[in-house]
Amino acid sequence: MDVKLFKKQFSDVEDRFPKLRYIWSEEFLSMVIIGKLDICDQKGVFWDSYDILLITGKNYPFSVPILIETSKKVPHEEERHISKEGICCMDMDHKLLKVASKGIHLCQFILDYVYPFFANQLYYDQECEYANGEWSHHFEGIVEFYHQELQLSDPVLIVKFLERLLTNSLPPRNSRCLCGSKKYKDCKCKQSIDFLKGLPTHRLQEDLEGFRKLI
Repeated sequence: MDVKLFKKQFSDVEDRFPKLRYIWSEEFLSMVIIGKLDICDQKGVFWDSYDILLITGKNYPFSVPILIETSKKVPHEEERHISKEGICCMDMDHKLLKVASKGIHLCQFILDYVYPFFANQLYYDQECEYANGEWSHHFEGIVEFYHQELQLSDPVLIVKFLERLLTNSLPPRNSRCLCGSKKYKDCKCKQSIDFLKGLPTHRLQEDLEGFRKLI
């Protein structure tokens, strides 16, 4: 873990969220951010606060932080995207892994993922739905992600691409794309596959196994 970088970045967190502090955890072999996270509306009106624990991970800044809600103000249940242990599902795993692959910036990560998660929980309490929708649970959510974000909906084609990715045998740029529409370099599929390239092997392998079951 890059402790020096963490301490440098935490100064921005401290300025923005003064009720948060950090400790070193021997259990997780990483820095852990703890304290209260205040949620306000766009006009600065206080809504509520949550006790949180944010485990940055021993591979920080190249690991996805784990967020745990310790105040138990939000029901720890699947419907609210929180496990029984309080672990929060902030976004689709693929998107978080992509961010981590480029290096996490603490304050920006809190602003982009942690803060919106709790703001969305307050919205849910009022409206019984999430402000920007939600991904389905389990593998169904991954299917939605491939369809909506990557524009890939055919399980057979997805399996072909994932197999090629994992064996480093994607089509040459000037060859026809696996979807058969045009040259790979000009096909919309390439942009989607470029996104997947940055994900760890275990994530791609899990996706491959899931889509194989759909064929």
